[in-house]
Amino acid sequence: MPGVEVGYVTLIQGDRVRTGVTGIHPHGRSGTADPVAAGFHCQNGNGEMTGVSWITESGTFTGPIAITNTHAVGVAHAGIIDWTLRHHPEVGVEEGSVGGGTGTSGSHFSGDLFLAFSTANPAAFGPGPEQPRQLSFLPWESLDPFFAAVVQATEEAVVNALVANEDMTGRDGHRTPALPRDKVTELLTRAGRLS
Repeated sequence: MPGVEVGYVTLIQGDRVRTGVTGIHPHGRSGTADPVAAGFHCQNGNGEMTGVSWITESGTFTGPIAITNTHAVGVAHAGIIDWTLRHHPEVGVEEGSVGGGTGTSGSHFSGDLFLAFSTANPAAFGPGPEQPRQLSFLPWESLDPFFAAVVQATEEAVVNALVANEDMTGRDGHRTPALPRDKVTELLTRAGRLS
């Protein structure tokens, strides 16, 4: 394909190491900021692909692609970010309160992904005798109280995060002021949310 640039590194060491990475610039190195149309299909989900949520949302992606083994996705992703920030800083994501939420830049090019899990049925998916297993679960008609609990817990977590946050000055002097707690308390009290 004209304009596509491809490079690769193959690692073969001893009898056990057989891996590598392939890097692809769809519009060449100089066209990294130019999005390409894209789609995603999972042939077998035993692997990892970073960036799928944005491809599903927008039908596009920008930047280089790295193809590697599942265990090297993290380092390949970090390498792509590092390369992109050095060569195309206009494409970079601003990072600047605590933990994983510190760098969260709210815009069309920022989003939230949600993961739900259950701690029921311990050891049900682990190794063991080759025999049928059963999972215990609540019937569908009993789930409504759990949905309500998730909504309430999420609302409380959002309010807690907003109220606990302090002023933040991020990269390049970008400033986000803390939520005015007294005003929030007044509004919630007026709305009957606080007793």
